[in-house]
Amino acid sequence: MNASTQPHATLRTLEAGRFVASFCVVLAHFVQVIVPQWSVGRPVTLFGGIQAPGALAVQYFFVLSGFVMMTAHHADFGDARAAVRFWLRRAGRIYPVYWLALGIACIYLSGLMVGRRAFVVVTLWPLAASADDIIASAWTLRFEIVFYLMFGLALLPKIGRPLLCAWVAVVMWTTGRDIVHAAPWTALPPGFWSDAAVFISPFNLFFFAGVLAAWLLVAVKLRRAALWALLVFGVGGLVALLPFMQYGDGYGTPCVMLLSSVSLGSTMLGVAGLERGRAIRVGPWAVWLGALAYPLYMLHMPLQLVMQLEIKPYPLGAPALYGLTALTLACFLAVSACVAFGFDQPLQTLLRSRLRRVARR
Repeated sequence: MNASTQPHATLRTLEAGRFVASFCVVLAHFVQVIVPQWSVGRPVTLFGGIQAPGALAVQYFFVLSGFVMMTAHHADFGDARAAVRFWLRRAGRIYPVYWLALGIACIYLSGLMVGRRAFVVVTLWPLAASADDIIASAWTLRFEIVFYLMFGLALLPKIGRPLLCAWVAVVMWTTGRDIVHAAPWTALPPGFWSDAAVFISPFNLFFFAGVLAAWLLVAVKLRRAALWALLVFGVGGLVALLPFMQYGDGYGTPCVMLLSSVSLGSTMLGVAGLERGRAIRVGPWAVWLGALAYPLYMLHMPLQLVMQLEIKPYPLGAPALYGLTALTLACFLAVSACVAFGFDQPLQTLLRSRLRRVARR
């Protein structure tokens, strides 16, 4: 199978996974931040104390980013104009919804938008610590910016592919060094790696895993049995790693991150290949849910802030807290749907149309 002739199409299973991952992050943050404020006397434990796997969801996002970029742009390597179009398209994808969420947060936190911090927050400048963020979850977007920058450079003629290989080599070397010097199976605090140097952080391993999985999907004809084997291997690896990742609530050591990136990449390749081979079928609802994922992920923390500052907490027991959680998450979904289908999707359609016109000139 020739990589340049393999068509790009939306994979509905991965879009559904995008929504599930986003919802896990939202649920984890809500239970950690809002529920204790509305508890009676002492914090009430919901869902039997089981935390939504927010960290694992973030890893999924990163693998998916690499996967989507490679499947959509595998034929663009060596085209300088494609690199510019890619950067414009990615900027239009990430910034408008982020700026909308930031605007909501700044209604209450505008005093923090001063000097260098304002520049860092507005631009998502990657060379900054997560402590600078006004929207806490925006640290992940800085890694996305790095992915976009480096992948766009990789599309350039002559220097692109060697540059990508050099980046992979540097990240692998630094990760190997960290594995040698760190306790391989001791879980690290959830925010530890978010302040690491973004260009050489182990988080880039997830992006590489997605790129490799997508390349294998478009360049190699894998039989259905091999795809099922990859899926089983990936899921099995994730299950085995969960105790070292605080059951999805932590990222683990560099060793754990390396293994989980391989497991996620294998899982994604297996699922995507089986869907393309029609062994797995998912309805169009998955695409709609996928469209909700990014607005939900970006807006939920500003909406939580509005809830914290505008609504006085009332002591509730466990049954009422379950009701509050369901009602609030339903409201978050409704707001995200309005933003997704009333703002983000029309904007993406307009941007794609404009870029096509520029490409024809």
